[in-house]
Amino acid sequence: MSVKLTTKLASGAVAAVAALTLPIAAGTATATGAAAPGTSSAAACETWHDENTFGAACGGSHKYRAKALCRNGRIVYGPWKNNWKKSYAYCTSVNSSLRLGTIEYA
Repeated sequence: MSVKLTTKLASGAVAAVAALTLPIAAGTATATGAAAPGTSSAAACETWHDENTFGAACGGSHKYRAKALCRNGRIVYGPWKNNWKKSYAYCTSVNSSLRLGTIEYA
């Protein structure tokens, strides 16, 4: 089952934090937004996940990438992106499924 989540924050809505964390549990979906470190206002981000993949896209020119902790304990990363381009981290690349997804900022 695929789930698409979208979270957008108005500029200045929250203080800057280092990462976006999405606990993934069977049948549930959670999303929250985070600002890139060193920015003065909150970044708007869209996130997506299914049982194997975590994806993210954020506004602005600051670099970010999807980061996934897989159920087998391995961590996988999507490519660095910016300006609403999508970054996906695939746990299937290490023969596993998604446990936790985050956004990592450069």
